Amino acid sequence: MIQEYQTKEAELQAKIQDVQKVVDGLNADVKDLQGKIDAVSKELEDCQATLEKISKYVVKPGDWLSKLAEYDEVYGHGNYRRWKEIYKANTDLIKNPDLILPGWELKIPRP
Repeated sequence: MIQEYQTKEAELQAKIQDVQKVVDGLNADVKDLQGKIDAVSKELEDCQATLEKISKYVVKPGDWLSKLAEYDEVYGHGNYRRWKEIYKANTDLIKNPDLILPGWELKIPRP
């Protein structure tokens, strides 16, 4: 009878060791995943901070980049030289900085 219990105990100890190996592996996976989650969270925060620094402006008839750079809602009076910032932020849309079309929604980078 004691022999049976000792055999059963040995079997259970072996199973416990097997389960512990699985648990250790899972803990390592969790640690790795947490590192990845932290990295993605940081990247998301950086993207959100960048988005907060960018506003939009819809081009009106008669606008050109240096003119709209001086609008109060953009950069304000005397800031016509900042048109290049607007151009660089919108090269996906603006192919020629001398030609912007009414209705275009331009990104306005903020410092």
